Amino acid sequence: MKADGSEKHNVSEGKTRDSEPAWSPDGQWIAFTRTAGNPPAEGPMDIWIMKSDGTEQHPATFNQGEVSSYAPGWSK
Repeated sequence: MKADGSEKHNVSEGKTRDSEPAWSPDGQWIAFTRTAGNPPAEGPMDIWIMKSDGTEQHPATFNQGEVSSYAPGWSK
């Protein structure tokens, strides 16, 4: 979205619960927490990354069972 809050655009796939976005220092990538399950808001959480336009989404962690990853952050 623009700085004034207009022109919002959803860049996540919308089939899961995506939260806690963190921009990369260069502004090219977004790391976020994705909770996948049935229903979508339940189950283990993984860290995913994607290009800032929503393309090239892929997991950075591969949790199973009761283990979860959350609150992603970037380092320079």
